[in-house]
Amino acid sequence: MSVASPGSQAGPPSAPRRGLRQRLAGIKTALRALAGLPRTFQLIWQAQPLLAVLLALLNLVQGLVPVSQAWVTKLVIDLIGAAAAGREVTQGEVLSVVVMGAVVALATAAVDPTSTLVQLQLGDFLKKEIQQRILIKANSLADISYFENPEFYDRLQRAQGESGHRPINVMAGAAQIFRSVVHLGSMLAVLLAFQPVLVVVAVALAVPSLVQQLKSQVQYWELNNMTVPEVRRMRYFAELITGKDSAAETRLYGLGGFFLGHFRREFEAFHARMSALRRQQCGWEAGTAGIAELGSSAMYAWLVLQTLARRISLGDLSLLSQAVWQANGQIGAIVRQVSRLYAEILFVGQFFEFLETAPAMDVPPAGQGRKTPRPLQAGIELRDVTFRYPGTDRAVLDRLSLRIAPGETVALVGENGAGKTTIVKLLTRLYDPSEGTILIDGADLRDQDLDDWRRQSAAIFQDFSRYHLTARENIGLGDVARLDDMTAIVGAAARGGAADVVQKLPGGYDTVLGLWLFHANNKVVNEGAEISGGEWQKVALSRGFMRSADHAPSGGAQLLILDEPTSALDTQSEYDVYRRFSELTRDKATLLISHRFSTVRMADRIVVLEHGRIIEEGTHAELVALGGTYAELYEKQASRYR
Repeated sequence: MSVASPGSQAGPPSAPRRGLRQRLAGIKTALRALAGLPRTFQLIWQAQPLLAVLLALLNLVQGLVPVSQAWVTKLVIDLIGAAAAGREVTQGEVLSVVVMGAVVALATAAVDPTSTLVQLQLGDFLKKEIQQRILIKANSLADISYFENPEFYDRLQRAQGESGHRPINVMAGAAQIFRSVVHLGSMLAVLLAFQPVLVVVAVALAVPSLVQQLKSQVQYWELNNMTVPEVRRMRYFAELITGKDSAAETRLYGLGGFFLGHFRREFEAFHARMSALRRQQCGWEAGTAGIAELGSSAMYAWLVLQTLARRISLGDLSLLSQAVWQANGQIGAIVRQVSRLYAEILFVGQFFEFLETAPAMDVPPAGQGRKTPRPLQAGIELRDVTFRYPGTDRAVLDRLSLRIAPGETVALVGENGAGKTTIVKLLTRLYDPSEGTILIDGADLRDQDLDDWRRQSAAIFQDFSRYHLTARENIGLGDVARLDDMTAIVGAAARGGAADVVQKLPGGYDTVLGLWLFHANNKVVNEGAEISGGEWQKVALSRGFMRSADHAPSGGAQLLILDEPTSALDTQSEYDVYRRFSELTRDKATLLISHRFSTVRMADRIVVLEHGRIIEEGTHAELVALGGTYAELYEKQASRYR
């Protein structure tokens, strides 16, 4: 049996400290959440200030309605009691009570639907404000490191998923609490005028429930954060079964049951955690509610005794008993509303946390960066560049140096994972090098005006975007400034091979591509048209021609990146594109990535990559004669056509 060394049994002493740390952490979380409440109210105000003021006024009126109704009831009972006691009740007294009751009833009938309408309208403006801020923030992140990070997507998912309704819930909850506080305040004022001790008792009865509810909501919020990955995985496996991109393979290989099993396991883990917390909450809530109800019953009994002793009238009993029960009910309602509001604020905090996401890449402020020279003289150079993706230690590029002169086409060749796509991301400054420098005419790319540099870069990717917009917009997005220039769009379509595709569409250039969106500029133009992968690639090529045209207002792109630009094209279409290759690359520093050596051999210089380093470099003829890696790869591909 082993003997523990002195002080090694740290378990029991650490438990109280751990409990204290957890409580302190909970308090800090609560304070951070409450600190976000003013920011939420500011957000509501900025969304639509006039509706925010109107909603507050309507809720004030709604909060005063119950005490007005109770007071009218008291007056009616006192009149009946007076008549029963033999006092003459005048018609004027009766009429005044009837009029007062009618006014209260009309106010209730008019204010409730109006308040609902205003709240819904304000909610629409608030939702727009929130989504707009999320989109602006996401668009402001100049690099793509966050977008390739699962943790960031968890934060983005929480911000997007919760922001659609959480701040609106905060607004609705705050309105309810304000209304309930006015309601409670009026009832407590009635009790205070009669017997102040009743106010103290009523408030004291609510404290256990308030503490329990706040504690439960902190636990729920923490658990929700824990289960976000599980929820994301559930959605992923559901998408594999129902999504368009995976539909064919899922059914061909019979993967539906496999993915469904994963979905069920993720759900069971999620549900087990949630169920345990809900059962705990149910028990505590029932206990604290029982205490409050017993206390209210005791106060009511005391009021009955006061009435029997003729210390208060029947009307007073009616008013005070309503005040007791409604005060208890409103305190309970406020506890629940505050608890829910607190939970909503915790989630809204994730929205503000997302807005505070710091850019991973330092970019000169707009207009303060160095303008890219036009035309380039020395060209583009990667000097001793090393790159590691965030969160990894493996160098994808290892002290790589490469130069592309103006008007020169450089082809990158290598196995998957050699670093070709990473070079593209660095040249377009979607990432910065971990070490080394990228120079544009001898100046560091990090000092360039990023928007200006990207306007002078055109890229045609293998994984190109398919915009469910019109054919005109799909091509024109290559140069947004010329989106209405049909002459330029038609010319780009002709050079990229999309002219024949557009000609077959039912609405020509106004046809929406894809079947998701059947409108343009809020007008239904047709029922959309689905096109093949090769036809989509021709549209993407045409978009590249749109950006790279020398007669564009920007002067045309100076860096052209072609990443497997013809991978989805048939042999004839590929031949047609490369007949125009010299036109596309003229006077541009061009980087070409392709697995087709018939394409690669058109480059001025071929660079062979392996494990992030350049191992061979030269023309096609030189590299074949060298008999190295390039010659081996070329021979393997050429042998398939013999």
